[in-house]
Amino acid sequence: MAGHVIEINLASQKGEPTVSHDQAQVVAGQGLAGDRKWRDLAPNEATVYHRQITLIEQEQVQHFNEVYGASMTPAETRRNVVTKGIALNDLVDRQFSVGTVRMRGTMLCEPCKYLQKLTGLPVVEGYLHRGGLCAEILNDGVINVGDQIVCD
Repeated sequence: MAGHVIEINLASQKGEPTVSHDQAQVVAGQGLAGDRKWRDLAPNEATVYHRQITLIEQEQVQHFNEVYGASMTPAETRRNVVTKGIALNDLVDRQFSVGTVRMRGTMLCEPCKYLQKLTGLPVVEGYLHRGGLCAEILNDGVINVGDQIVCD
């Protein structure tokens, strides 16, 4: 199973629009540098943060738009990484690579009422079990648009 990264989106503050980037620095256990969900961890802190990075399939955004007659962009889903050609739901509890960065899928990234309020679209219903993947970052590195996503 393989796909690739087609978009990387970061928002520096909660509620701020996401900004598209060609690449992003990622840090194991903490998230994406410059993103609102970044976690500063003290040395030797043993907390596992399950939403270090979020991913969504471009195909699911397209499906949502077709079903609901919407024109939502992948960036409006507020997921960090937009993918193409890989079934993200299959990566829960599995390790995979995005370029040279190792990750582990932790849970589905179900849509929330906050996103529905921000967009004014029926995302809670429309992205139920289609809203992407939350993952843990296992090593420091850089992810780039165009990187391959490969599951073990």
